[in-house]
Amino acid sequence: MYSLCFIMLNMVDALLTSITLSLGGAEFNPMAVSFGANIWLKALIAAGIAVVLLLVGRSRLLKPLSAGMGVVVLWNTVAMFTWV
Repeated sequence: MYSLCFIMLNMVDALLTSITLSLGGAEFNPMAVSFGANIWLKALIAAGIAVVLLLVGRSRLLKPLSAGMGVVVLWNTVAMFTWV
């Protein structure tokens, strides 16, 4: 369940990044500058992370990762609405 949540939150983050970029904003994560707004690529990367964690028996890490992405999405949402 947390793996799906992690993937979906990454997709929402990419969508919000795309909207923010179209409004003149910028991607602040230096590791995601080249792909931050690509929804499918972010979903693929998140799915890869989730699969690896499941395969190595570290699925419990998906809970804090999902919580962290939830904070990122919330932050981006608030920031986007305060810029508009």
